Amino acid sequence: MNIIQEIISAEKPKPFATINGKGVYTFYDANLVNQQALAEQKLNGREFDMGGRDFRPNGMGIRRIRADVVAMNPNTWFSNRVHKVEVLDEEGKVKETMYEVVNDYRAIKEQNTGNVYCKHLTCWVIGKHTNGGVTCKGSRTISDDEFVKDFTDELDLESAMKAALAIDRYQKKTGTNQIQLKF
Repeated sequence: MNIIQEIISAEKPKPFATINGKGVYTFYDANLVNQQALAEQKLNGREFDMGGRDFRPNGMGIRRIRADVVAMNPNTWFSNRVHKVEVLDEEGKVKETMYEVVNDYRAIKEQNTGNVYCKHLTCWVIGKHTNGGVTCKGSRTISDDEFVKDFTDELDLESAMKAALAIDRYQKKTGTNQIQLKF
């Protein structure tokens, strides 16, 4: 088996998200997808383009860039800040543990300066679902001072993906969707 057939027969990477019908991959997986597409074109004897630009007729700019694969760092995509909240019962024992999650990328990047671009941020309340998964129990608005002072922890990538799915389901259920994402 030659190298082109090995590339084609390799397992196809799976996107970690979908935007407008296009898969979003890690940089490594996006490279594999591109290699497989180029290898298939080469094996079939088709002429292929290595990423040339389609210039406007006047030559003064690019009409469109041929991008079939979207790549992004998943840690950037799912960046978050978390505050742990424990709900106590009448006896003072922990009845439920919930997490308040802020996933506003700009606010997260500005958090270490102490000055966030807006005075009020949306915070998602994430808790355990009855079937063992996670669910979004609602949202609330927090001040920028509360965000800077209290939201110092971060979810790991797997937990952040589960929280993002829960937030997406909640937005679809309540009709507050602003962006349609599929994970």
